[in-house]
Amino acid sequence: MGRELESGVYFLAIHPNSGDTLYSEIGYQLHIEPDTVAPTNLSVSLSSSDTDPNDTHVLLDLSASDNVAILRYYITEDFSRTPGQDGCCASYSYTISPTQSFTGEVAFNLDHWKNTNNRKLYVWFEDILGNVSSTSVLTVQIQQTDDHGDLPEFATTIPLSSNVSGNLDNYGDYDYFQFEVDVTSRLSIHVEGDCLRGEIFNEFGGRNDSSGNTLGSGDSDGALGLGSEFLPGTYYISIHPRCRNSSDNLKIEYQIQIHPDSQIPNLNSVIQYNNIDIRDGYVGISLNASDDVSLAKYYITENSLKAGVKDICCANSFPISFGKNYSDNVTYQVDPWNTDNARTLYVWVEDAAGNLSSVQEIQVTIHNQITDDHGGLPQLATDLPIDSNSSGVIDSTEDLDYFRFHITNQIDLSIHFQNSWYSQFQIFDSNGDIILSNYVGSEISYERNFIPGIYYILIRYPTYLNSSTYQTDYQIELTSILPVE
Repeated sequence: MGRELESGVYFLAIHPNSGDTLYSEIGYQLHIEPDTVAPTNLSVSLSSSDTDPNDTHVLLDLSASDNVAILRYYITEDFSRTPGQDGCCASYSYTISPTQSFTGEVAFNLDHWKNTNNRKLYVWFEDILGNVSSTSVLTVQIQQTDDHGDLPEFATTIPLSSNVSGNLDNYGDYDYFQFEVDVTSRLSIHVEGDCLRGEIFNEFGGRNDSSGNTLGSGDSDGALGLGSEFLPGTYYISIHPRCRNSSDNLKIEYQIQIHPDSQIPNLNSVIQYNNIDIRDGYVGISLNASDDVSLAKYYITENSLKAGVKDICCANSFPISFGKNYSDNVTYQVDPWNTDNARTLYVWVEDAAGNLSSVQEIQVTIHNQITDDHGGLPQLATDLPIDSNSSGVIDSTEDLDYFRFHITNQIDLSIHFQNSWYSQFQIFDSNGDIILSNYVGSEISYERNFIPGIYYILIRYPTYLNSSTYQTDYQIELTSILPVE
């Protein structure tokens, strides 16, 4: 630590971190000395590890020294705010462990939307007292020898109604494509490729059109749809890796298809199907749909007010692999807080240009029987009395286990939960409002005062995990907390 002090008397307190358990004495050394000397011996160069001249992800070798300790360094392409000015320069500062001498390789991402391939990087250091070094300037030249440009100014121009392919050969590789729209049009834009991210920008680098609508972005594990309605203008598509592998031999091949498409898709049939593998809390739906260019996703909801609405985020829309035809049996998790066994579902599909089909209604029946160790709906919940425990297994991504406990008099309770792997642990009141929601890696203990009422505990697959095979054993215990006399 360090700061500028006016004349006066000051006190410095030194103590252990709160929460630390002391098993022995802690020794320390205290140094207090004046420091008016800024860091010196600044050296900045392009690292020999930076072997891709097309890459906007640059590697730099930095070094500097200080008579007391260096605390941070700064790198920026924007030198409109210079060191020492108020408000400079938190957005491009990098804190390091205090040291008298710093040497290291650091990474910096160049601004993609500067309209030049000849870049200047400004670098300086700051010591622990706030003394700022002189500024070093490094020129970086971005070349264009890749299959597609790493910057919008090098973008490959693609006409509408075309296909183009490319490859990403390192984690910092970006490929830009440019297309022009003369009149307002719906475009089907489809990207095929594993573990990549696609984004669409307007000509100023924004992610929205002039009306504020999001242009398109998403991650792909095989197929990605970026289509929508486009107003007249210039647009850019950016493709870059989403995954970093364990070696430098990254190679992702992909293909982009862009086509005008104003025709709505067809939802040909929707029927309920029953299968012994369908868990309670879910219904099975057989879908058949088609489109003249490509389908992108299907929607299912129980909310009639949302029927036929685009981009209901996020549980009610489901991606479809690129293709003109789609036919599959899917499962849908019904509203657990609706106790009716007969439900109405609203189903529709969207194509890769954002066109929506008509909505079809389907009447389904919820089988009100437990198909697992514990019920997958609140009305099928396992009763968990106070001062008792239970156990179970979550053995699939669609396995839901509900428990119910009834409070007749206001009481303090302790709920202890532990599992063998990750799970999601939630507590609800009788209206379905969440009291607690946690992702649990091993165990959790929760204490609170409960007023009279009925409460539910849900244990399920953690939705952030991307795993096709999943199983965890768990134990749950509900204990009353006696008042302290």
